[in-house]
Amino acid sequence: MSNFEITPEFQPLLREHGLDSFDAIMQRPVENVMRSVPGRSTIRLPMGIYLKRYEPEYYPLLKRLWHHDEAEQEWRMIHALLRTGFNVPQPVAFGRRGAQSFVMTLEIAGGIDAEATLLKRDTAGRHALLESIARVSWRFLEAGFIHKDLYLRHIFVAGTELYFIDLQRAIGPARFAQRWHVKDLAALAHSVSRLGLPDADLLPALRQCGGDEALWRRVEARMAWLNKRRPKYIGVWDNPEKSQAKY
Repeated sequence: MSNFEITPEFQPLLREHGLDSFDAIMQRPVENVMRSVPGRSTIRLPMGIYLKRYEPEYYPLLKRLWHHDEAEQEWRMIHALLRTGFNVPQPVAFGRRGAQSFVMTLEIAGGIDAEATLLKRDTAGRHALLESIARVSWRFLEAGFIHKDLYLRHIFVAGTELYFIDLQRAIGPARFAQRWHVKDLAALAHSVSRLGLPDADLLPALRQCGGDEALWRRVEARMAWLNKRRPKYIGVWDNPEKSQAKY
């Protein structure tokens, strides 16, 4: 199975840089690595485009048998969220051939992840940002989406706008059991609490958005479990100036 798509407005740019074919993109030399785990890497290209590539070793056998591909999933979810009115990285190109695949997205101009943004703000600024994160995250779930990796680092702040990124595991729009909402809400609230800032707590802002006490008890129980969980990847960042992966 193979597929290759380029968003029309980016065709001239990719052609200029010799990146207008599946093979050329997959064979692009590794440079400026942002993150890498076995079988998957994300690099930033000089023209302000992020390239995420997947190799067969990344996928367990069952995912290969189901023809599941995270690059294709992210490509689909970017378009689904754009149609629903959410901010996401602009789609540039996608390709898949067997168990090899890639997805390209445009850099978010002026964007910085919400974790780094919180750490830089004063108390009032943190409260304002947490309220905005709570509102957009609640709207995301109510619109029928599940992220599966909803952490502060996967929400980018650009001015007053918030963007969802790293959508390779996201699903929707559909109706989902509450346990999926609990997982996303707990992951997001946990990623705030682990910063250790005394004036940064997302739960109060989330509670104001809706939900009953039964939901929030489940969220708090999930957060307690996350506090004890061992990280999936440790020490996988290729750039020594980057922090280690913690999720």
